[in-house]
Amino acid sequence: MKVAITGATGFLGRYLVSYLLDNLYDVLIITRGEERAKEYLPAGVNVYVTDYSFESLCEGLKEVETIIHLAAQTMQRDSDPFRVSQFFAVNITMTENLLLAAKQVGVQKVCQMSSNSVYSSENKIPFNEKDNPIPATIYGVSKVYAEKLGEYFSYKSEVKVISLRLARLFGYGERSSVVFTKYMNLANDGKLLEVWGEGKTRIEYLYVKDAVVAIENAVRMDIPNGIYNVGVNRSYSVLEIAKSVNIITGNTDNLIIDKSKLEGGYHILMDSEKFYRATNWRPQWTLEEAITDMYGYYKKEYGE
Repeated sequence: MKVAITGATGFLGRYLVSYLLDNLYDVLIITRGEERAKEYLPAGVNVYVTDYSFESLCEGLKEVETIIHLAAQTMQRDSDPFRVSQFFAVNITMTENLLLAAKQVGVQKVCQMSSNSVYSSENKIPFNEKDNPIPATIYGVSKVYAEKLGEYFSYKSEVKVISLRLARLFGYGERSSVVFTKYMNLANDGKLLEVWGEGKTRIEYLYVKDAVVAIENAVRMDIPNGIYNVGVNRSYSVLEIAKSVNIITGNTDNLIIDKSKLEGGYHILMDSEKFYRATNWRPQWTLEEAITDMYGYYKKEYGE
């Protein structure tokens, strides 16, 4: 199967490209930056450089059967919390052009990544696809828009659009601000791990190696159009994560709970049974196994 991937040089994209190549997919990278693709992706992978205009995408997507749309502009610290237009170029206009080009050249399926950020504390736990999404951020609003665009194209054209609301991802190579990477870096250096408040806020996390298998299943299998939660059906507290990281890295007891600081956040947990039933996929990595796997990468990079 020939698949085209946007956002291939990102955290999830790098894992996904390697997994698909290992499973003998014909992979085409759709990107603005050829040099970045050469730097981060396996040698010899096919690359199509585009400005993401409709015309350019129509040219590049000929003979492609499925598009996996990972590219997204995420919420940053300096993002305006009320201006959705700041996400138009990537999260909306790019998605629209991909869908239009897919329709034009006969791409059979588009599998686009959404996010659990379409939900918030206003939604009932566990979050379900049937519920009306109430996004926690303006970024989440842009992802809901992209989902609705996908539903419209599925209804009005021959393109099948699957939107996957992924749980919060973690794994080796993720940005340093993510709790797992932050704690792994500290523990690997034998430093103190700090937990704010009581560390009880619970969030659902999905190991990146489980995520790529889930995406491949959605691409390969003939599942119905629509929106799917993709997670592990359980959540973890920050304190649980910190303790597990310390045990696995041998940084035992190097932990402080600072109740003077506000931990913030809200409980994040999705119901992923719809995706489980459609694909027979289940997460394979436990929290402890995933942290152990991550630690293996650290030992390879930094030594024992």
